[in-house]
Amino acid sequence: MEKTKDVVKEKYKKTYEASQPSDKLIETGIEGFDLQLKGGIPKGSTTLLIGKPGSGIEIFAQQFIYGGLKNNEKSWYFITRDPPDTLKNEMKNFGWNLEEYEKKGKIDIIDGYVGRFVGALPPETLNKLANKEDLKQGTNVLNKLQNYVTNLRSDVQLRGVIDSLSDFLEDNPADRVSNVVKLISSVNRASNGVTLILMTKGMHEEKIENKMKHHADCVIELNSEKRGNEIERELIIEKIRGMAYPSKVIPYSIIEKGIEVETTERVA
Repeated sequence: MEKTKDVVKEKYKKTYEASQPSDKLIETGIEGFDLQLKGGIPKGSTTLLIGKPGSGIEIFAQQFIYGGLKNNEKSWYFITRDPPDTLKNEMKNFGWNLEEYEKKGKIDIIDGYVGRFVGALPPETLNKLANKEDLKQGTNVLNKLQNYVTNLRSDVQLRGVIDSLSDFLEDNPADRVSNVVKLISSVNRASNGVTLILMTKGMHEEKIENKMKHHADCVIELNSEKRGNEIERELIIEKIRGMAYPSKVIPYSIIEKGIEVETTERVA
């Protein structure tokens, strides 16, 4: 089975290496996905990744950011759903250790968690998790994201993750969030960087979801459904601006090494 997969991968690699200029695309770090796209996603693009809880969108994002680090890219990860240490521990479980990259200054992990719950968390928890800035009552986490993105250098190719847009939409007007997404898109285009923005499917009105899709250059949806005794997972690429992409449902799995996207072609 593994030999068959290797043959398929080599076939896909030869196809996209011959057809896609390397200066136009950037690999996500999720190999099967990059093979399906014949090289990766466009440089300078903003990608909206949508999925229900349990679909693995967080794992996809973690694998994406680690792929950039392995490629010697400067990266940033803005996390609102958990404290940064939880993110680091989750990534360690898949063999993605961030410590050496943090020491080299290759990744910024921006804490958007404490700012959301500064008025609700007990003092002893806050003292462990927060710095003085985060302890200020009334800290607006969306402002923190906007300030961080505004100060990013436009002449450096960056890879970023926002985990997650749904948290911002819960705490802020949709138009305000939309403006920050547009800012991020502008920074990406100027720097040739890429940003992956996570959004939980089903949490928001269809109008809001469509608005965020409109602002993104790429939209990817991860679905997971229970069928019989198994969970089946499928990936759909809704759009990638400026390039052709597969118009089919693509199976994927969550394994010990992260997200594994199938190359659906079969070798006899």
